[in-house]
Amino acid sequence: MLQTTRDNVLKILEARFEPVPQSILRRLKEINDPDILEMLHKRALRSGVMDEFKRATDIILE
Repeated sequence: MLQTTRDNVLKILEARFEPVPQSILRRLKEINDPDILEMLHKRALRSGVMDEFKRATDIILE
């Protein structure tokens, strides 16, 4: 389940904001909490630009 959610987040980011920065790819690989990945999945769908997703990631992972 973790890998599936992680892959889904990445697919959304690639489709919307290609290329996805390496820093984001590394952070996604480090997350092992399914609730956090689900929050990021929703944020990836809603973010208007990559910087908005990055800021949300920073806040969620604090």
